[in-house]
Amino acid sequence: LVPPSLREDPAERRRAIRVLAFCAAMGLWAPIFWAVYEFLVPCRPCALGGAGAGTLVLTIPFLQRWTQRSWIGGNALTLLAGATYAALVIYTGGCSSPAAVWFVSLPIIATMTVDLRSGVFWSVASVLVVSAFFTYEECFGQLSTPLSHRAFHVLQFAGLAGIIFCVLGLT
Repeated sequence: LVPPSLREDPAERRRAIRVLAFCAAMGLWAPIFWAVYEFLVPCRPCALGGAGAGTLVLTIPFLQRWTQRSWIGGNALTLLAGATYAALVIYTGGCSSPAAVWFVSLPIIATMTVDLRSGVFWSVASVLVVSAFFTYEECFGQLSTPLSHRAFHVLQFAGLAGIIFCVLGLT
């Protein structure tokens, strides 16, 4: 799936392969988080959102091949991850949501699949999104969540375990 034009430059080839690897990893984790949201929590909108993101991530390698630009694939992947996290944060309680910790992965994904400049951009974007949630909650109160205390606790565990394995996989 790496376009021939990206195979010529070793750095571009490496980034293109990383985009493919990240897409594969996210594609593998999506069914796990779907099962967590569908059966353990349960939260059908979150499960469907995760399944949708898991399906969309499979299109990114084709986008990268079509555009012949690894930076487009890397940024599309980071955007999809950020949009998924934001949707989960909105639905599961705002800044205190277990999904909020996942914003820390965006600059890492961007830096590893694109470059440091992209990592800085996604760092700033992540802080702005988290700041928007914080400001909203300061002005209007915490976002509500349909989750029970037990379900919220399960998501806290799953989110922390997931981010630990994510960081492990990135190092």
